[in-house]
Amino acid sequence: MGILTAGNWPADARLDPFRDAAWELSRDGIVVGHIASEILRIRTFPALWVKREFMVFDVMWADGTRECQMEDYGPDWLTVAELERGVVEVDDGVLDARPLSGSDRDQIWAEYVAHNAHGH
Repeated sequence: MGILTAGNWPADARLDPFRDAAWELSRDGIVVGHIASEILRIRTFPALWVKREFMVFDVMWADGTRECQMEDYGPDWLTVAELERGVVEVDDGVLDARPLSGSDRDQIWAEYVAHNAHGH
């Protein structure tokens, strides 16, 4: 952690399911991709004193393509709210989303970490 992200930070319990997490995306029962997410820290204005958390995530499609890394911020938490409802809206409709655990989560998380350099 850098000087701007050191020290005590508020932790939003709502974001706990998205900390180092993986989600399966499917349509009509067929897996079409995955989301890997983590929660990072940021200081915001005024004067960089406000400490906030935000979600960073990748979408990794089953065909091997990836969306460029995306971010979600409160108070609206658009992606967080969708995942909490078990869906993700995409250009051509709505996908079902379910959190992964165990080795399924570990495999997707390892792909995410290998592709991104956030110090994990």
